[in-house]
Amino acid sequence: RRCLMAASAEGRRAKKRAPVDEALKRRAATKKQASEDVAARRIQSEWRARKIRLWSQRIDRAAKRLQGWTRRRWFVRKLQAEAERLRIRKTYKVDRPPLPPSQWPSICQLPVGMEIDAVTVSTSASTPSSSLGFCAFSASAPATSTRDAGALVPPSPPR
Repeated sequence: RRCLMAASAEGRRAKKRAPVDEALKRRAATKKQASEDVAARRIQSEWRARKIRLWSQRIDRAAKRLQGWTRRRWFVRKLQAEAERLRIRKTYKVDRPPLPPSQWPSICQLPVGMEIDAVTVSTSASTPSSSLGFCAFSASAPATSTRDAGALVPPSPPR
């Protein structure tokens, strides 16, 4: 009898406790679900970050290769342009521009018969300056163009 009474009392207590136990189980399940969701979101975000990081690294390597290729192309073009310029320069000989006045040779160093800005260099035994070791020069017709001014001009042919 005692066993039956104890069992029935236990059944009544269990009925009264059932909603509380059910609420505790729901709360535990909700907590577990929340922690699982947080863990899943964390795993997803870490996976996404890893994918983005690997993608960025791949793009960076590709950009570096592309930049190297572009710079090599630019360098080759520059070298080809320089070679073309030198080839043209070799083909068409161009007179150099005249020397600036600060680099003009002195009149005494010029060969006899050369002109500088319409001045003819000459050495003749009849002039006293040549016996003294100085250079004698005489003025002739002025230079015909501004390009010839300051440049060495060969003497004009005798008439």
